[in-house]
Amino acid sequence: PYNPDDLMVQCEGCKDWFHPTCMGMTIEQAKKLDTFLCADCAKENGAKRPSNSYPSSPSSDSKVEPKRRKW
Repeated sequence: PYNPDDLMVQCEGCKDWFHPTCMGMTIEQAKKLDTFLCADCAKENGAKRPSNSYPSSPSSDSKVEPKRRKW
């Protein structure tokens, strides 16, 4: 179910939203990110990814419903 209080991170590539735990990271790690790329965008961008971004693991490819506010 949709919960407006759940933290979500937005992919800088496709602009989709993801729960940090679904992407294999903690909430603390998510709050420290400068950028985030989902697995699909990380594959497309490869070496263009900034060193402080956090690509999701290939096993955690499930997308979530978009959320309107950005943390």
